[in-house]
Amino acid sequence: MPTKKVKPTAWRNRIVGHDRKPASWFLLNPDNWKIHPLLQAEALDDLLSKVGWVGEVVVNKRTSEKWTEAQRNKPTLVDGHLRVQQALRRGKVLRVPLVYVDLEPDEERLVLVTMDPIGTMAQTDDEKLGELLAGMAGGEDPINQMLGDLSREADMTRLQDIEEDGAPGGRDLGDRNLAIKPVIRLDELSTFEKAIQLTGEANRGKAILTICSFYIEQAGGK
Repeated sequence: MPTKKVKPTAWRNRIVGHDRKPASWFLLNPDNWKIHPLLQAEALDDLLSKVGWVGEVVVNKRTSEKWTEAQRNKPTLVDGHLRVQQALRRGKVLRVPLVYVDLEPDEERLVLVTMDPIGTMAQTDDEKLGELLAGMAGGEDPINQMLGDLSREADMTRLQDIEEDGAPGGRDLGDRNLAIKPVIRLDELSTFEKAIQLTGEANRGKAILTICSFYIEQAGGK
């Protein structure tokens, strides 16, 4: 008797439209928890100047009856606050591309707290990153300073891999199954991201080092 095939459950498409609006039109989300340091803003501005828009900001239309009367039908930013703020610096009429979604209050909060942290959980293939960075021109502008930091981090990681692979009893870090994988619960992601952003460091590795150094100092260590 043939096995009955189970029809896969499709993910709902919550996208309800696209548009372009002046930077002054956007309503910032009061629950946005991300703090953007100056270096990040400068790097983003530099990237937008060099390449232009390659992604839309996300706006929630808030049509659900679950929203309060004061909140309902008031399109509000969910993702892209820094891009809108940088656009405002260049003029209120500068048009920003957007994608509309229509989420209930609990759904909007979930997207707010997880959208960026889930992306940061990805691991780095340092060899591929190094190859990408090798062909890019250097410079003193913000975006190239950020790329320089990435390149140095990739180089240091590869050197550490070589040293540990060659040491007696060293662990083969080339085996991705043996790589150290940080485990953070969903309810801890916002605390982790907020701590990183409060350091003011655009480089995440330096931000984590700053947090560790502060903790050691507070604990009375050296």
